Amino acid sequence: MSISINTASIYSNFSNLRNLSREIEESALRISTGSQMNHARDNVGGLHSSITLRAGASAALRYAKNASEGLATLSTADIALDEVSDLVNRFRELAIEASNTATTATRRTAIQAEATAVTDQITQLSADTVHNGTKLLDGTFTTKTYQIGPSTTSNVSVSLTSSSAANLGAYMLTGSTRAATSAATSATANDTSANEDVTIAGTTIEAAANDSAKAMATKINSVSSTTGVTAIAETYALLETSDVSATTYTIKINDTSTASFSISASDVSGAVTAINAISTNTGVSASATSDFKVLLHDADGDDLTVENADSDTGLSVQAVQIDGTTTQGSAVSLGASGASDATRVIGTIRLSADSSFSVTQSGTASQGYLSTASSAIAPLSTASLATSIDAAKAITIADSALNQVATLRGTIGAAESRLTFSESVNERTYQNKVTSLSSLSDADIAVEAARLAKAQMLQKVSLAVQAQARSADELIIALLKGTAA
Repeated sequence: MSISINTASIYSNFSNLRNLSREIEESALRISTGSQMNHARDNVGGLHSSITLRAGASAALRYAKNASEGLATLSTADIALDEVSDLVNRFRELAIEASNTATTATRRTAIQAEATAVTDQITQLSADTVHNGTKLLDGTFTTKTYQIGPSTTSNVSVSLTSSSAANLGAYMLTGSTRAATSAATSATANDTSANEDVTIAGTTIEAAANDSAKAMATKINSVSSTTGVTAIAETYALLETSDVSATTYTIKINDTSTASFSISASDVSGAVTAINAISTNTGVSASATSDFKVLLHDADGDDLTVENADSDTGLSVQAVQIDGTTTQGSAVSLGASGASDATRVIGTIRLSADSSFSVTQSGTASQGYLSTASSAIAPLSTASLATSIDAAKAITIADSALNQVATLRGTIGAAESRLTFSESVNERTYQNKVTSLSSLSDADIAVEAARLAKAQMLQKVSLAVQAQARSADELIIALLKGTAA
């Protein structure tokens, strides 16, 4: 008698157990790793997407960190520049105080000392503003690029100019000063012609015959919104006498007569008083110099004429440059009334801007107000408050310095805005990619736990059935052996 073995059943049972074991292993692995893709075979289609999403998430996080690092750097610079702005404002306040002619010499010395301390502190801030070992405001922080995206154009490039007192200030160009005209019965006319046009930063300003410095400055200022350049015009002259003893004179300033006054080579107070008494009509003020001369000043840059209305001939007039100190040309002696008794002093123009510019002067150089040249910076570090005239110039320098700091902070602000936006976008992109990656690759623990429990139960049942089958086979074999005996 032969016993038939159900081979198909045995193989089926073994195959089932193998599959259950594999399923148990896979579920246990997914539960332990939290990922449903632990091998390439687990999800061939999703594997590439998973790798791409993981790389994208990592890159977005790095771009966000780049933006964050840039923000920290620029914020450091901005904080320092806020302090610089306050310091420049303080310098400007000191300059305004020093521009007052009533300021005493003692007070002026104290003002200059504080102004020097302020500019020194500005320079110190420029040198000491550092982030992660990188200096930010000394002029070396140029073309620093923060990569905030995958393309070659996805970056923010920043350059910060120096904020030291030597690099903050107004770009200036001072025109030439003409000597006082030769004495004549009537003051010689202003010799500016229609040929003396001026081109500033590419814009041409047309001159007209006999234009005063004031007229030309007004034309220049009318296009300053285009050129970025502003002009001031002032006229200075010295009136002096060779008379050792007091001599009485009457003069005309811009065709307006003064009262009779007494003047000598050692006392000009009478002349100062008489000239200032008619300043409302003439636009010309007078002050005494330390060497007993009368400094005449027209703050608007009008032509200034002086005529001797007396018979004495000890008076002379000399043109002075816009600094109110440096003389120009020779002194012109005024003859007695009715002779060669009058002269004209023509004003001087000074241009200023927050950035460099160039000027081209046309026509005859000696008849124009400017010269063909490029501007040069007048820095805070060398701005003087020693005189009221110097202080007035220092105000202009401080104004430009404030504008330069504001422009620099504007550059920082624009870059910070882009970096902030980029940081936000990249952080959201990172979260989105992580979420997508999670949906694609993360294991569903509840589902995997159920699968594991089911597979383990089926494995136990299969093993139990197999054991029962073996037991039945052994019983039959035993029974057959007993019968045979």
